[in-house]
Amino acid sequence: MGELCMLKIANSEEGISAEISLYDESTGKMVRREELGKEKNIRQISIKNSVLITSGIFGFTITLIVKDVTDIRLNNDILIIN
Repeated sequence: MGELCMLKIANSEEGISAEISLYDESTGKMVRREELGKEKNIRQISIKNSVLITSGIFGFTITLIVKDVTDIRLNNDILIIN
């Protein structure tokens, strides 16, 4: 079983920034927290093998909860969460 991921995404003209908090599903305790998109712009986010968010000119902020996360990685300008 994977971890529970709380993903806070903010979009702007410069690209997407993401704050990722990972929690152990059995204990509910935070395992780690990362901020991505500050050094290198994220242009797209893929969650569970589906392209979910692509950056654009309109700003927005969204928070998502993703269950059973086993892998998070940045591949070029695409944030991949599986």
